[in-house]
Amino acid sequence: MGFSSNVDLDELLSYFLSGSIFITLSAVGQPDLVATLLGSVQPFEGTALPVVVHFVVFFGSALVLGHVFSILVRNFSRNLMNWLLGDPRQAVLPTTGRCTRRQASQEFFTEEFRQAFAGRYRTVFKTDISAVPEKAVPRLVRSHVFHSSESALQIRDRIVRARSFCANMAIALLAASFVNFSSFPIGIHLMLWAAAIMLTIKQRSLDLREAKEIYTHFLVV
Repeated sequence: MGFSSNVDLDELLSYFLSGSIFITLSAVGQPDLVATLLGSVQPFEGTALPVVVHFVVFFGSALVLGHVFSILVRNFSRNLMNWLLGDPRQAVLPTTGRCTRRQASQEFFTEEFRQAFAGRYRTVFKTDISAVPEKAVPRLVRSHVFHSSESALQIRDRIVRARSFCANMAIALLAASFVNFSSFPIGIHLMLWAAAIMLTIKQRSLDLREAKEIYTHFLVV
């Protein structure tokens, strides 16, 4: 079994950055609370221990918070986005609802593309696409593509890392705005919301790009 250290480090970095930005903004908006939390190490004043403890607490808290943000993205915000705009992973299916077809990059996932996809699926898996549960089709296709094309897997990994970073940071900024609702001026909140919106737009574009890359590779590999 192989071990991909790059992926693990990138994931941890995404957790740390989103968690640390939340902690930093919270420290700016709630300095008294942070001072109280860190006060427990003051008995060691005059040694290097407080600095070490502060660093460990900050680093560990950032990773935990980043992981929480990631869970919220996977189980809430991304599902909500796909519900509103259509799931790109389902956009190639012949029986997909009109909302998904219309909104999940209609200019790319055309009827002709879906017909070609269904034909390729029949050739590769020796069965009609309608005979397989819809939610299983994207998984089967991804497995085939990643097994057949190392370049497709590398492209997908880069997209997923960037998408996770954007999604986690967007949640972190919104959470920081909520926690500091009464302590930040409206201008700061508007900046945080605008940044979160831009990151969410980028997250959506990366979602679409992932589906396009995988399904295009499926047609040609």
